[in-house]
Amino acid sequence: MTSGEFDEEDAPGFASIVLGAIGLTDIGTISVYGYSLSDTAFSLGSQTISWAALLIISGAVWISITNEVELGDWIGMVSDGDDPQNKSKNLETAYRVAAAGLIAIPLLMVFIPGFNSFVTGSDIAGTAAAITMVAGAGVAAYGG
Repeated sequence: MTSGEFDEEDAPGFASIVLGAIGLTDIGTISVYGYSLSDTAFSLGSQTISWAALLIISGAVWISITNEVELGDWIGMVSDGDDPQNKSKNLETAYRVAAAGLIAIPLLMVFIPGFNSFVTGSDIAGTAAAITMVAGAGVAAYGG
């Protein structure tokens, strides 16, 4: 783990987030052996969780673990703009939005049907959401 550069152990988490973002936003179709990433993995009450959402969550957890970024560090990145490895330095607004987007966009898409329809209904909105999630993965991997 090093701060200020990408580590090879972050690659699986980053790839997971990229594939999950493409599948979750419906800007592309990824399927293996007849199973699509947009298929339902399981349900929480009336909400369905897709394989793509699980990939994003697992990728974010992987990057967090390999870079020793804890839950409090994520909250600090979003609320105060704190760099998890260098507390004396503030992150720029774009970094804060990307870090928040990595967590917020998948949660909003799963639990708010209107937001999901907005993102999946437009290629522009889907691309913007996917780029934000991938940028959040980059911020977490690089900053951590």
